[in-house]
Amino acid sequence: MRNCEHVRHASPIIAGLAGLLFSVCASPLPPHESASSSRSQLVITEGQTPFIDTYKPNALWTLPAQADEDVLALERGDVTHALRALREDYDVRVVVTEDECALYDALDTTPDIALWILSGHGNGIAVRLGDDEKDTREERYLDVDDTELALHARNLLPDAVTFAYTCWGGIGRDFGLNIANFLNDMTDTTVYSGTDEFGWGSIRRRPQPYPFAVDIYLFDPASERHGEDITYVVPKGTKR
Repeated sequence: MRNCEHVRHASPIIAGLAGLLFSVCASPLPPHESASSSRSQLVITEGQTPFIDTYKPNALWTLPAQADEDVLALERGDVTHALRALREDYDVRVVVTEDECALYDALDTTPDIALWILSGHGNGIAVRLGDDEKDTREERYLDVDDTELALHARNLLPDAVTFAYTCWGGIGRDFGLNIANFLNDMTDTTVYSGTDEFGWGSIRRRPQPYPFAVDIYLFDPASERHGEDITYVVPKGTKR
């Protein structure tokens, strides 16, 4: 087993997150069209989403583990439509990432990544890799202090795209200390995220298969801003 002790340090960012409420961002990535409105819970194990490397570009979709089970638990059955839509264009590998070590291992063992979808509850500067918001151990989060991520980005292709599927990932845009800018710096890829809170029904994938691109809209039915375009794109090579 690979030694991951170097990632298990105490981060001041995570230490300050105790008591901070992470937004409940819905989980699955919608396909090109609106998916089923089924609200039944869908549990998927990695074994149910086999990765077969064919002629298609490779996509890595990392999702947070449940607190007590090594499974993916997504609130809506639309994930099946999302996977089906992605698989029309990509060979998709789905990996449970309960901590940084699992996340880095997924990046290290997936070849020729054209698309990385990083999913998890977020607050702008950190993404939770597990499902227990009371667990503030540093290794349960990817945050803007985790510069070792750059060492695990070597399998991302030069024209790869990263989608930070996490609320407030692009808060502050170009001048913000945020996950989107951090991912752009560490992976040298084009990064998509949102500047506010969004959910499964407020993401629209653009029609072209490559490169992957999405438009993201604010999901807050109680707000006058509901439906506002909050897409934040950080092009590859952006210098700050």
